[in-house]
Amino acid sequence: MLYDVKKNAVIKRGVFYICLKRGHMSHSCRSNVKCIICNKRHYAVLCSKLPLRSGLETESASTENSTTASSCSSIVLANQACTSEVLLQTLVVMLQNGNHKSLVRALIDTGSQKSYILKSTAEKLGFKYEGEEEFVHFLFGNSKTKMYRHKCYKICLTDIDNYCTCVT
Repeated sequence: MLYDVKKNAVIKRGVFYICLKRGHMSHSCRSNVKCIICNKRHYAVLCSKLPLRSGLETESASTENSTTASSCSSIVLANQACTSEVLLQTLVVMLQNGNHKSLVRALIDTGSQKSYILKSTAEKLGFKYEGEEEFVHFLFGNSKTKMYRHKCYKICLTDIDNYCTCVT
């Protein structure tokens, strides 16, 4: 879907561009959303720099308009954080570094070839910076990001009973 069509759908639904929720303005938005394509405050699906798949430019306007409302509804529903229900495969684990410990919820992504940790979490627990890697993220719809440099950390994680330990 073209960027302008997505932007108009967001406006039509009356949701805020950054978090896709209703009822507040930019100065009061507390969402920590960050686009993985341009690093600005919005979801990647709404990024003006998101490359289009080949052939997508030739879609008819009527097809785009008919799918706009349902697509926007799906985006909005997928990003609502009003419930404590967990809909993805996750696992509660203990991250530890010496005396520093923290219970975290790990997302199990069977399609990923890398493991990720928030920079703030790694720094809070004092994990050692082990170097950097550069790579491109491949996204849905055969689109990809520009080359990004990521810091690498050596971490220690255990199950919550401290029975099984994994250093990665």
